[in-house]
Amino acid sequence: MRIDGGDPTRMAWRYRLALGLVAALAIGSFLVLTQVISRERATAGIINVSGQQRFLSQRGALFVGRLTYPVSAQDHQDARQHLAEVIAQMRSNHEALLKGGSGMGDAIGLSPAMARLFHDEPSAIDRRVREYLAAMEAVLTDPRAPIPRDAPAVALVLREGPGPLLDVLDHAVARFQAEGEAAVDRLHDLHIALLIATLLTLALEALLIFQPMATAARRRIRELENASLALKAAAERLEGEVAARTVELQKAKEHAERANVAKARFLATAGHDLLQPIESLRLLAGSITRRNRDPALSSPLDDMRKALSGMRGLLGNLLDTARLDTGSVTPQLQDVDPAALVDDLAREFEPVADDKGLGFGVGISLPEGLRIRTDPVITGRILRNFLSNAVRYTPAGSVTLTAGPADLDGRPAVRFTVADTGPGIDPADQERIFAEFTQIDDARRDRSAGVGLGLSIARRMAQILEHELTLDSRPGEGARFALTVPLAPAARRPLRSSEKPIPADD
Repeated sequence: MRIDGGDPTRMAWRYRLALGLVAALAIGSFLVLTQVISRERATAGIINVSGQQRFLSQRGALFVGRLTYPVSAQDHQDARQHLAEVIAQMRSNHEALLKGGSGMGDAIGLSPAMARLFHDEPSAIDRRVREYLAAMEAVLTDPRAPIPRDAPAVALVLREGPGPLLDVLDHAVARFQAEGEAAVDRLHDLHIALLIATLLTLALEALLIFQPMATAARRRIRELENASLALKAAAERLEGEVAARTVELQKAKEHAERANVAKARFLATAGHDLLQPIESLRLLAGSITRRNRDPALSSPLDDMRKALSGMRGLLGNLLDTARLDTGSVTPQLQDVDPAALVDDLAREFEPVADDKGLGFGVGISLPEGLRIRTDPVITGRILRNFLSNAVRYTPAGSVTLTAGPADLDGRPAVRFTVADTGPGIDPADQERIFAEFTQIDDARRDRSAGVGLGLSIARRMAQILEHELTLDSRPGEGARFALTVPLAPAARRPLRSSEKPIPADD
């Protein structure tokens, strides 16, 4: 068969050449597509490892933070074990990323831009990660339990892990992803070019050589269309899987939230059983102290009583937090005598202040018979927290408890104020100290006295009662915590600041 009247031998060679060209283009397309898939897989692995580094930096900070808490020895041991696993995984990931790989296959190497990001100062990822790993290892080898939060290694981890280091790791993930997408785009463009060349060759074969070439071209196009449909079907299947996974994750999140509420409800319900053995130990320690006749045992017994009291206070704070989280704190509003409340608190804390060598003063400028509308237990809890903090953090001088007339949202009220002559609180820290597990960074404050829950509980209780809680303080000038409580309905008449006060005790 002759197409253009040419030599059949020449046509045969032309046919073979066309077949060879088509084969070469098809093989080139296959190799480029294989390279695209390989590059995409490698890039996905690198991005995955980079994302793991972000997670590990936060997880390391979490376990280091746990090692600073006064929890059980088993909890400390568990935290150390988890921290060791985080260090090993983070180091392995970092070494893989330095080679431009995921640690599970051949490395593709770092681009010059990524190499600069990892090694050039001032914010080189390599240096910051190694410093972070070294700090976590220093914490891991620290035998103290708990480890002080102001330890240099602890401070570095808690500062860098959820902050600056996380930011540079985020930047690295974004750069890896951008470079991977750019490389895949380039390979994809080359693949498209090869595909176009293949189609043109097939068209020329159909015009210049034989009908079988046209048939082969149509068959190739159908194959490409089928591949496109397969890719579309795969994309739709993946979208369905992502949607299903999203539903599963939402269910898991809801389950975790319910479990957390159940845990808090259990802790709040079990509060009495948890406090009972500690209270028994306190009574036993007091009985032993009264019967002790050995001077050498007086100091250890006193330390034991203080430790048990501190333990009871910390557990009480945790149980109060649990009850607040579960919404089980319901105010029982009553008409309360503010003068009687102040007297009760004065009798309770005056000996405590005296033991520390502090003066304790009381001042009441209210008419007799006046009543406020509040829950006496919760209000007493708030004021006891203020007084306890004032005595605890005042090294010398005095603590004063006063009650006087005030105004609360246009209603007559009584303001209870606890003032001390302690070191005071910087205005920048005054909002932060009301957050849970927060204590200001002041070397004069006793870190063993609590975990930073008391003021958080006080604020939440005041919000439940709809009472106003305020703080007025300056460094070196002491602190004044105030709670403003509305009058009982029957007692709501204007109060005058000139009411004759009850003199303050020295």
